[in-house]
Amino acid sequence: TVNSDSIDQEPRITPDGNTLYFMSRRSGNADIWVTHKQPGGGWTQAQSLGPNVNSQFTDHCFMPLGIPGEDDTSVFVSVRPREAGAPPTADLYTSKMDKGVWQPARRYESKLLDSIGLKCRLNGVSRDGMVLGVVSVHDFGKFHTLLFVQYDPASRQWKGPIVEAPFNNPAIDGACPMFTAGGDKMIWSAGYDR
Repeated sequence: TVNSDSIDQEPRITPDGNTLYFMSRRSGNADIWVTHKQPGGGWTQAQSLGPNVNSQFTDHCFMPLGIPGEDDTSVFVSVRPREAGAPPTADLYTSKMDKGVWQPARRYESKLLDSIGLKCRLNGVSRDGMVLGVVSVHDFGKFHTLLFVQYDPASRQWKGPIVEAPFNNPAIDGACPMFTAGGDKMIWSAGYDR
């Protein structure tokens, strides 16, 4: 009910363990899909999040925004035109859950985040009065690196400095970072064992 014969990756499970979001190419394009845990432990048939989130272009890495007061907002990467007739560009978009429905996606405006090229993911966490964000950056032909940024609740802006993760290694890929629900750990995909 969840996996397909296509590429299914980038899982995100909600803290209650009952909803799983992931990227799938089963429709011929990279889109965000969802499945829900049933009382018996099985999962419902996976469904596309639909046109409010997905576009005819690449949409992936559907993550919680992680900003206080934005618990119902998710952020994702989409390679779509910013306006009609423009070329597709990789940007961050957000969608808010309202009354059980993901609202139409909007480009996430941030001068700091816009200054970081080739973003693959943004995930944030609030802990001990600080909001920390981690950005996965893809340098095509090379490996992903991870960058840390800070969110200022007073100005409602992401702030610098942009800090490279101390465990980045130019010869080892490090991608798909995500903070755990409690914010005490960060997990990511890496090739340290190779």
